[in-house]
Amino acid sequence: MPKFLLILAMALALVGCAIGGSIVPQAEVEAKYGPLPENYQELVMAYARGQLIDPDSARYEFFPPAPREVGWVGQVYVNARNRFGGYTGRQLFVWKIIHGQAVFFAKDPTGIVW
Repeated sequence: MPKFLLILAMALALVGCAIGGSIVPQAEVEAKYGPLPENYQELVMAYARGQLIDPDSARYEFFPPAPREVGWVGQVYVNARNRFGGYTGRQLFVWKIIHGQAVFFAKDPTGIVW
């Protein structure tokens, strides 16, 4: 039983790292990091262009963003072509926006949609 609890605790810690902290009041995040831009999806896709092998082939499925201690954070499924020209399948990515600019876009190591 203790081994199970240790694994559970580690998994929860990874989830916390992936989402960038806990959810905080929206007003607090707006005061520190600015409001969530209406065009946040376009900002994230533009930032992702520099991270993907074939960005023109990418298909996005966004989840609603959340105000976090570190800024505006959200998740998106991306399906894009790899170096061989085949689609990789839906992969979960995490993104972050601060002061109207996308500043982070990377694979979500947890694979958990929140």
